[in-house]
Amino acid sequence: ANPDVNMFLSHNDAPCAGISQAIRAAGNEPEDIWCGGLDGSLLWMEKLLSGDAYGATAALNLVQIGRDTVNIAANLIEGSGPTDSVQPYDILTNDTPELLQEFMAQYDE
Repeated sequence: ANPDVNMFLSHNDAPCAGISQAIRAAGNEPEDIWCGGLDGSLLWMEKLLSGDAYGATAALNLVQIGRDTVNIAANLIEGSGPTDSVQPYDILTNDTPELLQEFMAQYDE
């Protein structure tokens, strides 16, 4: 409906996966439209890594969050050590294949 649109931003990655399918169905190449999501979903990271889509996701280190959750709870009970944690988002794109693979591997741990 809007042929001049070449960029989408989404509150999460699922719409980006759908947009990439629509781009292909319309006869366009993945790099014709950039899509950015914000939750590091496995499906979207796979599409970015394979070149089936063009864009980015903002992902959190799930393994580190899991570790921090356990360690902070233990520290609160024991009254020692850090009792908070801040995890930064990493921006994963088609140009960061190693980082995409690292974050995708977290789904297997």
